[in-house]
Amino acid sequence: MRAASHGDGRPPQRALQRLRCLAYAAGCRYLYGRIGGVLARLKLAAWGAEVGSGLWVRGRLRVHNEGRLVLGNGVRVFSGPANYVGGDRRMSMWVGRRGELTIGDGCALSNTTIVCLRSVAILPGTFVGGGCEIYDTDFHPLDPEDRLLDRGEIPVATVRIGPKAFVGGFSIILKGVTIGEGAVVGAGSVVTGPVGPYEIWGGAPARFIRWLPRRDSPDGDHPGMNTDRRLSAYAPGAVPPPDGSKR
Repeated sequence: MRAASHGDGRPPQRALQRLRCLAYAAGCRYLYGRIGGVLARLKLAAWGAEVGSGLWVRGRLRVHNEGRLVLGNGVRVFSGPANYVGGDRRMSMWVGRRGELTIGDGCALSNTTIVCLRSVAILPGTFVGGGCEIYDTDFHPLDPEDRLLDRGEIPVATVRIGPKAFVGGFSIILKGVTIGEGAVVGAGSVVTGPVGPYEIWGGAPARFIRWLPRRDSPDGDHPGMNTDRRLSAYAPGAVPPPDGSKR
């Protein structure tokens, strides 16, 4: 009995899905990533990037580097439709003449857009989810007359994320932001200020939600968990930082 097919001789969609599943089971995903890593390494080298060992890439990268671009060891990247979360957006890295973009060892990024005019540092072990945007610049002057006449100074400020932080999908990290070790930013957040170590933030604009347990603490607690609650400046149910300062 002949298998069903489309009128133009193409196999049915379900058969294609089964073939894809078999390909993954056979380890093709690993091979695609390694092959993609080789091709990405060639492209990054053409733009003068410094790349460590073990680069793993699925999909095509968009790269523009006039400054310094550094990728550490074991960096993993999903780009384009290879990652369902980020849609068809490609992983994009744009580094200006005075910019320095560093992606540390063991980082993983999906369909992320990074624009660096001064300094963006993604520290080791940090994960950045699909469709995120990281900018260390406002792109245009704040003064409306300066914008119209294309003059004036464009604000820029360093961005630093991690180590071992996690930024949820479709979040936006703006200039001057520092996200501390082990911190988590909820999906779809807009981060405009500092996020402390082992804190969870979320929302637009992002607000403090709660602390994460710390493995380096004898009882697993965050050092600020027992401070008084001053909730007016935080999300409902949130506990303020250990120093009680407003963010």
